[in-house]
Amino acid sequence: MPSNIQERFAHLVRRSGEPIQKLANESGIDYRRWVNVLNGRARLTADFIEFAAQKWVIFSLWLVLGEKFENDEVCINDLVSPSEFDKEQTSWKLESLLDDLQKQYQEKTKEEISELIEKISELKKK
Repeated sequence: MPSNIQERFAHLVRRSGEPIQKLANESGIDYRRWVNVLNGRARLTADFIEFAAQKWVIFSLWLVLGEKFENDEVCINDLVSPSEFDKEQTSWKLESLLDDLQKQYQEKTKEEISELIEKISELKKK
């Protein structure tokens, strides 16, 4: 999955399937600037981000922050398949749970840690 805003922007534009010329006309941003930004020859600027956030509102949080939140109703179907999204959400939840449990179990007994490992194994199977 794209890791920085420039990569996320390019990914979003490409996966939208819309012609660059159409996006240039809609945004009022020169076609050559679009091509340069998408090819990494120019930096992404606020005008592109603002346009993309307004055009693809449901992806604006992901575009800017690069995160999908548990409460989001958006499955980002156009960006990843629902099964990939579910895997990412499960991984995110598992990592979050592990962080919480690590804090809780720092001074616990071996038996308590064994129980934790069993819970983690059960989660991985889901």
